[in-house]
Amino acid sequence: MIKEGNIRRGRYLNVPRKLDLMVMIGGRMVRVLDATLRTIRLETVGGVAPGDIRITLYPIGGDGRVETEAGVEAVARVIDQNDKASHLAFIVSTYPLSKLIISSLAHRQGIEPYHRKIGL
Repeated sequence: MIKEGNIRRGRYLNVPRKLDLMVMIGGRMVRVLDATLRTIRLETVGGVAPGDIRITLYPIGGDGRVETEAGVEAVARVIDQNDKASHLAFIVSTYPLSKLIISSLAHRQGIEPYHRKIGL
């Protein structure tokens, strides 16, 4: 169900741009701008060496605080960096990682992500 306030404009839904996700990368917490099951786009992260890196994604709760107990670890590769954003690709998209991203995307779109067979 789409929440009231999200209106259709043209072909796209009017939704907030950022997801309710943060990522710990290189010892810093960085806001996730967008995500798919294979990639994430972050606010600019300077100084991250190319290659495979360990990251942890955290959901942001309704009160705006990072839920550190619900973090999901992943291995990603930096595929692009510029002065506006950093793009990373997941090496392996695990079930907990997919579940966290799907839940965040659904929340951003104003829909309920729950599916009784897969437990989202």
